[in-house]
Amino acid sequence: MTACSAWTSGGSSCGGTYQGRSISDVVCPRSCGRCTGSRANCFPDDTDMLGEEINFAGWGQSREGCQRLCQDNSSCVFSVRLDTDNPNDWNWWQCRLKRFPVTGGGSSDRGQNGFVSAVDQTCWARTNSGNYYCLDNYYVSGDDADGSGKCSLWSGLTEDQCRQACDQMSGCKFYTYRTDGNCALRGNPFRGSCGWTQRDDRARRTCFMVN
Repeated sequence: MTACSAWTSGGSSCGGTYQGRSISDVVCPRSCGRCTGSRANCFPDDTDMLGEEINFAGWGQSREGCQRLCQDNSSCVFSVRLDTDNPNDWNWWQCRLKRFPVTGGGSSDRGQNGFVSAVDQTCWARTNSGNYYCLDNYYVSGDDADGSGKCSLWSGLTEDQCRQACDQMSGCKFYTYRTDGNCALRGNPFRGSCGWTQRDDRARRTCFMVN
């Protein structure tokens, strides 16, 4: 029996921790494609992300339901759920499925990168580089992953080492690897005080942790 099948059947093959994360609650569900609810990698509440809308999935969707709709749509990279519980309101738990995060892709773009009070949750569904979704030549603002507030940069690292450092730091939600070899480990995307959100050739890659 694989670890995934053991987990889905209630077995105990997924006990313990890995890189400080509970295997039974995080690693196994994600590897089994069951990363929804509190296990999903979502931005802080009220955080939106620009993207091209590929489908409006309707009203009255639960958090997990909206995430699952994105996972089940092969073109969907992330989902956005709006946050009113009033069924008479136009955005009553709307679920929007999107692709081309951060940059958008054309006439069907919706949203913005940053604080939007009407957004309940924005959640990743797909990667394009290992367990991350990466953008070339783009900076994203954030806060220090270690909470220091110093907007630190780590020098002398390869990109693989930068990624490994992010994997091992619980507060790291994304990293930027710069063309000068410096590595920025960040949390609180789009809303932090370190850096800016815009295209910049000095940023070799910015990668968001998806799972």
